[in-house]
Amino acid sequence: MLIEKLNAEETRVLGTLIEKSLATPDYYPLTLNSLRLACNQKSNRDPVTDYTDATVTEALVGLKRKTLITFIPYGNQGQSKYRHFLEDPRFNLQKAEIAVLGVLLLRGQQTLNEIKMRASSLFPISSLEDAENILNKLSQRAEPLTQLLPKKSGWKEPRWCDTIGQHEEIAENPSLQKDPIKNSSASSFESHIFETQFLESSKAEFLRYKNLGLKSMEALTDQELNTDMNESNSIAIIVKHLHGNMQSRWTNLFTEDGEKPWRQRDQEFAEETLNKEKILSIYQAGWSFVENALQGIKPEDFSKPILIRQESLTLVQAIHRQISHYGYHIGQIVMLAKQFKGKDWASLSIPKGQSAEYLQGNFLSK
Repeated sequence: MLIEKLNAEETRVLGTLIEKSLATPDYYPLTLNSLRLACNQKSNRDPVTDYTDATVTEALVGLKRKTLITFIPYGNQGQSKYRHFLEDPRFNLQKAEIAVLGVLLLRGQQTLNEIKMRASSLFPISSLEDAENILNKLSQRAEPLTQLLPKKSGWKEPRWCDTIGQHEEIAENPSLQKDPIKNSSASSFESHIFETQFLESSKAEFLRYKNLGLKSMEALTDQELNTDMNESNSIAIIVKHLHGNMQSRWTNLFTEDGEKPWRQRDQEFAEETLNKEKILSIYQAGWSFVENALQGIKPEDFSKPILIRQESLTLVQAIHRQISHYGYHIGQIVMLAKQFKGKDWASLSIPKGQSAEYLQGNFLSK
């Protein structure tokens, strides 16, 4: 047998070495400490582990015996770095195939879309068809390395797995097995409530920031919108940047990396005089990408990974990141507008020195 069956620890260590060899080649091969930290990282791992140096070392010894890795001496104190051997000609594996195998070793069974998304962060895979061809090729080897699992109850899509690693037992309903909290109808209902409330509150927060920026810009002239202050970006440039980010991040949210190859980020910061009508049009167009994507999100999308600059995030993490990013830039717009208008500025929140009157008029009197 070219590749012997692996135990759970060997599966995680080999998958981690594959991932780091492709994702961060400048820091590869790995020391024992960096390998242990990478095995135990919280993202892109299922299950999350807490391996010790001894556990990782034992797995390394087993993988070396199976001729899947090698130890590379470095330093003056008998230390070693570690690398995998899967690029060796005897395995006859292309980099894209190694990337797919690494993703399966790290996360166990996955849908075609999940595999494509995650493996693409390690090596370019342009389409679902290409990903499926890779999986089929791996499954048709004399000693198959992947397998398409028979569809089970509760699965919305078929799943693929590797054939060499040891993973947690597959429950009768695997879609629930990976999240025990959802194994009861009550918990499933609570999860649905959370997802619905999170989505609606996120929409409201995005809208609040959108309106803050809009009201600030409506009070300004063309010249003020295009003027930088204290060497900061002008509002026109901030709006162009927001539009570029929004279009890139929210287009094909679940199927492509949020940093699109066609985005020209540096051009967003190029000096360009625009009239107020054009600036507001660009601003509204940017927010339309956000609003359309949020409108199309379904409950099942909460379990899908989202890639941003090759980093895998949950939907909740991705939305939080964008709320924070847009809030930062809207804050810049509001501050610049306030400086331009000076004493003529009409406060968009509670005016300075008028908190008591605001509370009395809006809450305390009711």
